[in-house]
Amino acid sequence: MRAYIWSYRVKPECVDDFARAYGADGEWAKFFRRSPGYVRTDLLRDAHAPDRFITIDYFADNKARSALVDANAEEYAAIDARWRDATLEEAFIGEFEVDGLQH
Repeated sequence: MRAYIWSYRVKPECVDDFARAYGADGEWAKFFRRSPGYVRTDLLRDAHAPDRFITIDYFADNKARSALVDANAEEYAAIDARWRDATLEEAFIGEFEVDGLQH
């Protein structure tokens, strides 16, 4: 299994909307669910900095995510653009192998 991890700092006025869009039932998760290899999305909020978040998107393998994003590149870009103004910082932390975790 693969985990794709992103870090965000969110504008204070956008925190609630961001949390809905990036959470387990949000806009990104709905997009990712189109892939049969999608497992889940975790949204983590910093306990000491309420504007800082981490997202972790789990896929069976890198092919599952790549196929979805490649086949829907315009929609992926549109969702990304729609939320760009909500963030102060966005950083891709990396793609990680997940060993020993159940789907």
